[in-house]
Amino acid sequence: MGLVVDRPARVLGIEPYFMQLISGIQDALADGPAALLLQVTDDSAAEYLPSSPQVTTPRT
Repeated sequence: MGLVVDRPARVLGIEPYFMQLISGIQDALADGPAALLLQVTDDSAAEYLPSSPQVTTPRT
């Protein structure tokens, strides 16, 4: 499973939401044949991966 998080990498360690989200997805996939492929970006690179779910949040 591919997941694109459209936030700077440094934010992932600060905001508990992202760590809980990634951990929950990984836990759900752990017993099956699928794996998590994570792409972290803070630019428009995510638009080049149309088949991957994308997590975005409003920037303040």
